Amino acid sequence: MSDSAVLDKIRISQRNRFYHWSVNEYPIPHRDIETHSANMHLAPADESIASSMRKVRPGHIINIDGYLVGIERSNGWNIQSSLTRDDTGPGACEVIWVKGFSIEPD
Repeated sequence: MSDSAVLDKIRISQRNRFYHWSVNEYPIPHRDIETHSANMHLAPADESIASSMRKVRPGHIINIDGYLVGIERSNGWNIQSSLTRDDTGPGACEVIWVKGFSIEPD
């Protein structure tokens, strides 16, 4: 999925915390797009990691180290992480508590 020849043929957007993609022609099999791309909600463990995350730009390849988590607020709002890469649709996102973060050098 990080191959520019593939990404150039996929339109990707995000609305209301949902990840959407569409194609005119599949550059790789449909199921590969579903299982090799994801909507990830990232919760930085500290300000240093948050600062690094703010430096990401389109085209960067990043490395994330952390834990899949669920988040609950005192007002009852919550979000749970998917625990598989085989699911799609609502609830299929990953929620990651980010303990390590880096951007690959160009």
